[in-house]
Amino acid sequence: MLRRGPVTVVVGVVLLACSAVAAPAGAAEGSRELKEPAPFYMQSKEIRKRIARAGAKGVSYRRIQKWVRMGLAGKKNREEPVVEPCPTAEPFTESGSVHTNACITYPAGCTANFIYKRGSSPAAPVSDGRSYFLGTAGHCVDHSGQPVYADNGAGAMIKVGPVWKKVNGGIGNDMAAVRIDASHRIDPKMPFVANAPEGVYSGCAGGQSLTWWGHGYGVVVGQGNPGIGAGARWWDRPYGWVGDALPGDSGSGVVLADGSRQAAGNLTHLVVDPAYFGVVNVGTRLTHYLAWLGGDIHLVNWDRSTSTAPRNTGCGNPNYGNG
Repeated sequence: MLRRGPVTVVVGVVLLACSAVAAPAGAAEGSRELKEPAPFYMQSKEIRKRIARAGAKGVSYRRIQKWVRMGLAGKKNREEPVVEPCPTAEPFTESGSVHTNACITYPAGCTANFIYKRGSSPAAPVSDGRSYFLGTAGHCVDHSGQPVYADNGAGAMIKVGPVWKKVNGGIGNDMAAVRIDASHRIDPKMPFVANAPEGVYSGCAGGQSLTWWGHGYGVVVGQGNPGIGAGARWWDRPYGWVGDALPGDSGSGVVLADGSRQAAGNLTHLVVDPAYFGVVNVGTRLTHYLAWLGGDIHLVNWDRSTSTAPRNTGCGNPNYGNG
């Protein structure tokens, strides 16, 4: 099983990997999106339809395995084992919920970031199907209206809801919001980091340590694990740091690890680019994310209170690299 190692060891590997990867269209030179393919059984339209019909309860992996044996994922896959894609219990989060940093399994193997809410009042425990949203990276979804699926932390697959809004504009402009279907329990608490998220970091001063909970293991998605990083740098739209991100971590919610537990943004790319000198991991910072979502959309904090942030941080931007 692949384990995250110390930052100083992993970063050397990351730099080598990134330097050999051609930049996708619209991305900074030497950058790589941190997503993975969906599990084979989630690529079956019929299986997705059956999961959607199950609503907030979801469908167990044992039942999905029966459907695979029936040939619903294609005759060639009938003997393939259905492995639970995200088997690690996520500390501090509510089992059976749509929660911060959840494991997304379709349309790509990615990680969610935070819960967002229309209006500034405290969040309810259950979605009304209109006012609550789950964030991820824009490159983890294909188009507005597309249904997004995730592991619910209780051994089942659920349909979270449709993509409400997305942009895949490269580093600093890579974000999506999924409208959470009615009846889903929602939990804004972040795995691994107690009492997080707590507000939004909107400053420009750098050097902070950061942390996140991602589902990247290089093969589809995998057991959740804490990520660690240091040496944060901040611009108006992107931000970056040195850390140990892996494919499948795309979309992860990142918070400051300095005790404030303020939300920093999402994680989207590994990068080697002079515009981002001194950092390896980059993402879209939450100040820009909230401005893009709209003035009435707020971050839901761990205690269900809400926070917003200034639309312009005044930190400047790299002059190229799509920042």
